[in-house]
Amino acid sequence: MNIPLVAVGGIILREDKILLIKRGHEPNKGMWAVPGGKVKFGESIEQAVKREVSEETNLNVKIEKLAAIVEAVRENYHYVIFDYVSSVVNGEASASSDAKEVRFFPLSEAIRLPMTPTMYPLIKALIEKVKFPIVVRDLYGSVVSYPLIS
Repeated sequence: MNIPLVAVGGIILREDKILLIKRGHEPNKGMWAVPGGKVKFGESIEQAVKREVSEETNLNVKIEKLAAIVEAVRENYHYVIFDYVSSVVNGEASASSDAKEVRFFPLSEAIRLPMTPTMYPLIKALIEKVKFPIVVRDLYGSVVSYPLIS
């Protein structure tokens, strides 16, 4: 039985900059994205954000608010991703785990990087100061985004 995988991402902002990692493994190896990964069995989404950000960047974070619910569907995978704006509690950003590189980029520069497809609407929303949360859907390469109806 094929079922969607639940994953998380940590959106870490510093002034007009966003922390991105260069992915070291598939899917999307070599592309930039927010730090994140799959939720482990028995783990809360918030615990997963903290763990994944720590594993990939060596930063400890505090969860602030839900930014996006992302759905990424391809022939060989289906992820449902919860991206949270998070603030750094302590640590120095450095690449580890499956992150090849970690850097803060100005939002205006980040939008031009080779990123995972669902990152573009997220960065655009940050630049345009769109109210979160938003929904981002990537269905076989066709990406759309819209506000989450509350």
